[in-house]
Amino acid sequence: MLNKKVISVISFASLLVLGTSWAESDKSCQHATYSSADGQLHIPYVDVKVLGNENQVYEANMERLPSPDSLQFVVTKVGQVESVPEKGESEIPFSIISKGSSESQMEVQQFLVIRENGDFDSFWQEFVENKLDSSIPDKTPVIDFTQEMVIAVFLGFFPNDGFRIDVKHIIETDDSIIVTVRISRSDHNDPTVGLTDAYIYPHQIIKLKKSHKLVLFNTIIEVSPSWPPVW
Repeated sequence: MLNKKVISVISFASLLVLGTSWAESDKSCQHATYSSADGQLHIPYVDVKVLGNENQVYEANMERLPSPDSLQFVVTKVGQVESVPEKGESEIPFSIISKGSSESQMEVQQFLVIRENGDFDSFWQEFVENKLDSSIPDKTPVIDFTQEMVIAVFLGFFPNDGFRIDVKHIIETDDSIIVTVRISRSDHNDPTVGLTDAYIYPHQIIKLKKSHKLVLFNTIIEVSPSWPPVW
């Protein structure tokens, strides 16, 4: 049995969102659990206000620093809490057409829903015109648009390595399709690790069963501290 105790955390320090934007808490977390067995502190829910927008709920994990006089912690992982399918909702399977960070030089961040063959032809032509990887075929992939549709997500360009964009899951409700997209960076505390001079262009293109329902995108942002904040 792990030896756990409840700890009151006063504040949530500044965090770096995707290496470029700052997030700062305006509320304290009332309860957190600490396990002396592995030195991990878990804050189950932290309200974070991001760049003046509405509050978003995050999970945070911290690790205790060796200190005989006080309990001090550094952030080891922070991520936005994501929704799960509710009763009456179903998860839609999908398959990946293309995914990576340097295959095509698509500089604009965009989320696309493509339901017609002509639209897909035009999209793929732009995609290959900007390609950086010769393995991407010039010929448009064959999609049966009577039964399928395509979703393409692009993060835009970033001057350093370690960023990625992923479609985590797709949920169908009575009146909409909800696509959960995760934007993340490599899990490390030092933001200079993995930096390169080259730009990267994270993207993912998928196909799934066709639907004429409204498609909504739920973005999950996983953040890394700019330095290990100490509590």
